[in-house]
Amino acid sequence: MISVVKFLFLTVWFLILLKCSVEPVAQESIVTSLNKIEKEKKQLISLKQDSFFYNEKTPPNFKVAIFGDSGVGKGFESVLELVKKEQAHMVIHLGDFSYYLDHHYGAQIWDKKVNEILGEKYPYFLVAGNHEAPGWNSYVELFYKRLEHLPQGTCKVAQGVKDLGVKSYCNYKGVFMLLSGVGSVGIGHESFIRSALERNNSSDWKICAWHKNQNSLQLGHKPSEVGWAPYKLCQTHGAVVATGHEHSYGRTKTLTEVSNILKDHGAIGANDEVTLAPGENFVSVIGTGGKSFRPYNCLKGALDPWWASIYTTNYVVKNGEALKPLSCVDNLDELKENDQNTIDFGVLFLELNFEGQEKKARGRFVTTKGRVLDEFMVKKEN
Repeated sequence: MISVVKFLFLTVWFLILLKCSVEPVAQESIVTSLNKIEKEKKQLISLKQDSFFYNEKTPPNFKVAIFGDSGVGKGFESVLELVKKEQAHMVIHLGDFSYYLDHHYGAQIWDKKVNEILGEKYPYFLVAGNHEAPGWNSYVELFYKRLEHLPQGTCKVAQGVKDLGVKSYCNYKGVFMLLSGVGSVGIGHESFIRSALERNNSSDWKICAWHKNQNSLQLGHKPSEVGWAPYKLCQTHGAVVATGHEHSYGRTKTLTEVSNILKDHGAIGANDEVTLAPGENFVSVIGTGGKSFRPYNCLKGALDPWWASIYTTNYVVKNGEALKPLSCVDNLDELKENDQNTIDFGVLFLELNFEGQEKKARGRFVTTKGRVLDEFMVKKEN
């Protein structure tokens, strides 16, 4: 009996010593991690939990800045300064941020640039690109920190935090943004895109954002890597499609049959006015965020009739008028970000509810040197 009591006493004493020996730092780390997970649960809502969306109306002249393929050099800094000068209310960054192989280090440099010019609380939404795909978690962490300054539930994800910018969507100031990694990161995108668009069909303005392209809807040599299903789904719901990847700018006319190349993707209407309605939208490529600038692919021949405006090293067209005639002899090299005297990067600005008109928007592609190389009106019928 005494042996049993002694054994129990020693056991209890050992457990007390073991508990006391746990380092305070480790305990604090565990608590911090648990708190972070709990905050993530409150801030982000999965589709399984999502039973609501915000009915917040878009303010008059609400300006959205869109670009991708930035790098972290002087070109990117000039783009951010342009966003600040234009007094844009938010940014959608279409992937390819730092291009660093050390993704954590690259993400920190990129974030520092944004914070220095636009501020830590600036509404800045991200899409995963191919260059950061292996290290996307480093950017997710920074994306999440920015969301902490926005209303709870602004963004929703397929399952967990890792899906931010991959299988996610956000509603901010009446603007629905599909933030997809289709073609770059993840699988199962089509079903997620369909579900997200159906849940948010009544949003004031809808933007589908991803990084990669289909070959006929970019101006360089990029292959088809997205598939037509995401484009078709966004067209069905009258959503703008914004992509990056190819380092140039292009904007289509109104499209009604995206994927039907024999019918010019169903391109209709004027060059300087596009329509958003069920089955009608436009597509833009804005890979001019600061990394480099590329030429029009001369193997394509004449400019396809669905394009309204384009901006490349060797060919510039504004609303159907050639500002710089196509040259397939000179200026065919890709211009790098260190050639700052030559490159004039740019941003697509969408000014929603233009002049207080709820079904109107103005689009402008503005370069870092102040040139307006595309200007058009958007009419919303959905």
